[in-house]
Amino acid sequence: MSHDLSENPATTRSKRILVAEDERTMMRLFQFQLERSGFEMMPFNCGTEVVEKARATPPDLAIFDYNLPGRTGLELIQAFKDDATLAKVPIVVVTGYRDPALHERLLNAGANEVISKPFSPVGLTGRINELLVLPS
Repeated sequence: MSHDLSENPATTRSKRILVAEDERTMMRLFQFQLERSGFEMMPFNCGTEVVEKARATPPDLAIFDYNLPGRTGLELIQAFKDDATLAKVPIVVVTGYRDPALHERLLNAGANEVISKPFSPVGLTGRINELLVLPS
């Protein structure tokens, strides 16, 4: 099996990544890293319009900040999992909280990954690529 990135299904077309993050610095970091890695980014700075816009243009993966205005990352996970169009979208939650109980709660709600801030942008991109090639 070849490990050539050109043959990686996650990189054969531009994947759409929804990012819900209210901190400008973090949003710029996501934008830089995702676009540099060939992804198309759908940015949101609060949780209120995320589900409605995602239904209209479903993402290939979603990244939610846990602490968002409008709707928390946990509420967004639940809304995605309850929606037939969005239920299979892989979800990554980023949080400044290092509480293992919160991480477990987010995973039990349906997040595929919980990443504590600060994190490695390269590591995040690697995890995104892994999640994008997992079978639905």
